[in-house]
Amino acid sequence: MRCAGPAPLTMYLYRSNRTETLVEALCGVVRVPAARPLEPETVVVQSRGMERWLSLQLADRLGVWSNARFPFPRAFIESALDAVLEDRREHRDAFTRERLTWAIGAVLPDLMVRPEFAAISEYLRGDRGGTGLVELSRRVAQLFDRYVVYRPTS
Repeated sequence: MRCAGPAPLTMYLYRSNRTETLVEALCGVVRVPAARPLEPETVVVQSRGMERWLSLQLADRLGVWSNARFPFPRAFIESALDAVLEDRREHRDAFTRERLTWAIGAVLPDLMVRPEFAAISEYLRGDRGGTGLVELSRRVAQLFDRYVVYRPTS
């Protein structure tokens, strides 16, 4: 992300199946001096290994690389929500795995009467204490959480 004074942040999104192509595109963006030189560049990454590799690649290609932050997608989305929403905590917490687990658990029982949820209904048939429902809800919430990083391109 780039800050240009009081104007909105500029966000660039590049897609490719080649990391070398993406690094070159990023080099093109960060070669242009930022309006505020002390403002860090923000590059969203999916792992600490990618952060390290990317830092090394940028330093190698640019000669020097510093003053960057590499948040994971969730942290980036939370900071974006914080920037635009008034009641930040409530909106941010709505998308935590824990909150999502309970929201899914509350909705699933009503959906299990539908034919497309027959497999789930069968899976939870003998679940008397609700532990199976909570575990299934937790796993679905975890999949939604991971979807931000690992979703297919099409």
